[in-house]
Amino acid sequence: MNTPHEPAEAFVLTNHPAAFQKALEALGITGRYFSDLPSFIDAALEAENLLGLVLDVSAVMSAERGRRDHLFSLSSHTRILRARVDAATGHVFFIDEVSHFKRPLCHLATFYRVHPRVSLVLPVALAHEDDPAMAKARPARTRDISLGGCFIQTGYELPHSDFIYLQIPDLGNPLPVLCNIRWRKTTNLDQAVFSAGIRFMDIKPDQLDEIQVRFVNAAGR
Repeated sequence: MNTPHEPAEAFVLTNHPAAFQKALEALGITGRYFSDLPSFIDAALEAENLLGLVLDVSAVMSAERGRRDHLFSLSSHTRILRARVDAATGHVFFIDEVSHFKRPLCHLATFYRVHPRVSLVLPVALAHEDDPAMAKARPARTRDISLGGCFIQTGYELPHSDFIYLQIPDLGNPLPVLCNIRWRKTTNLDQAVFSAGIRFMDIKPDQLDEIQVRFVNAAGR
């Protein structure tokens, strides 16, 4: 794990790591290289000193559509640098302005951890990551909530995927929110209770505003 005293790293998604390493080192950028999108997303969410995301356009476009949606949600919280490799020369060409990328930004792990959680029981609905329309949604409830995520409990085992859609009907905007499951726990009492820590990945500004005003601020009064 990086520390704040170590140089910020760029996380690079590419099938051409040697070409990207050469191009980034010439710019004074340290990179960590990934060829598969799920590992890339998971590592970026836990990074403690992230410069940003470097995306090989061909690697992004060859990924499964649902995973690309997860990447685009993640990218909204940090800077990105898109690039492509010239097939004839093997050189990397950057699509975005490199100078705007090199200044360190607040890392994603901090972005998701700084928000205080407040105890709150709310009915919610959960659906698999392949079901954004919530056609096969199942009921659950929160135990606490923050602007970064929530703690939920269910009477059934959660999908094995790292991502789910969560709907909070009590919000004025009940649009389902793409979420990342950060941890899971099963408690055996009279019957099994399944718990999970949920991180919001694609929550809308008006939903955040309502959570802040109705739940977080109200708990602090």
